[in-house]
Amino acid sequence: MTRIVEKVQSPHADAERRRADLTWERIQEQAMQAFTAGNPSTARVSWEKALDIAERHFERGDPRIAASLSNHAYGLMRRGQTHQAGQYFRRAIAAWEDSWCWIPWMAPSTEPDGIEVAAYDRATQDAFYAMIEQGKAITETLWREGRLPEAVGDDWATVKPKSMTDIRRLFSAVFLMPTARSKRTGHHAA
Repeated sequence: MTRIVEKVQSPHADAERRRADLTWERIQEQAMQAFTAGNPSTARVSWEKALDIAERHFERGDPRIAASLSNHAYGLMRRGQTHQAGQYFRRAIAAWEDSWCWIPWMAPSTEPDGIEVAAYDRATQDAFYAMIEQGKAITETLWREGRLPEAVGDDWATVKPKSMTDIRRLFSAVFLMPTARSKRTGHHAA
């Protein structure tokens, strides 16, 4: 007989996780604002802080770890630290690949009618896998081609879900990475 043990989080652990989620996201948003405004040194410092939070608070497979590694690597590359950047880019690619394991465990939020869904359906999971691939492609373009890739689509302010869910965690990982979007807004970020 197999026994399933449910992991119960204490209110303190839940509050700490939420604080880490929001702090990571706020720092990434600040980094992207600085980057878009043409202030790469401020972005670099923020990306380093976000990586620290991701490595200390997020579980393996969380795509925010991959995004943090990628952003930090890009900051190092822009600073001319290409060898060290390459090490972080390699780790970022591996972390994006780990993210595939995270998708089936994503917790759906309660549906509007109050029905709780146990897991996302296959089509929804496939869309999430495609987002992971987009994040990985951004990382590879930054590293291997040394250029800003095209943006994923809409900007973060447009797609940002209101509540902190696994969808928001996934979206923030992909949308809060450097892309060519800043060139379209009139700022030069390359």
